[in-house]
Amino acid sequence: EKKLGFAMAAMAARIQYEAPQPTLPAYPYRVLEGLEGLKVGMGVELQWKMQFGSPFGWWFGHLEEMLVEPGTNLCNATVTFRHFPATSRWYRLEVRIGDAELRPCSFGGFTGGLRPMSEDENAHWMRFFPKEPVVF
Repeated sequence: EKKLGFAMAAMAARIQYEAPQPTLPAYPYRVLEGLEGLKVGMGVELQWKMQFGSPFGWWFGHLEEMLVEPGTNLCNATVTFRHFPATSRWYRLEVRIGDAELRPCSFGGFTGGLRPMSEDENAHWMRFFPKEPVVF
């Protein structure tokens, strides 16, 4: 009986347990970097957050203009939010993107990068928007 107990204890000491490694999501609250896939006229998601330490939320808009700095991965982009009237201060936003830097937003809060949207993602977003721009 003692031998069996000793053998089991010795065996347990030699067993190496390997816990499964958690898989991390592709987006761990960092500013998106780069300009890959972005084209004028397409739907995009803009990273935005109200407070410096909070996670990003996403604003759906359309990429109206891209002014890429030659020889860099930096761009001044203009994004429109068509669910607001063209006269609204929230209709058009200029952002600097590409270098993974968090920047103050003229609407308040902070902006990150832009993510290009597929046609299916565009259609999904459109389910949540009004048919006409929101007027206050």
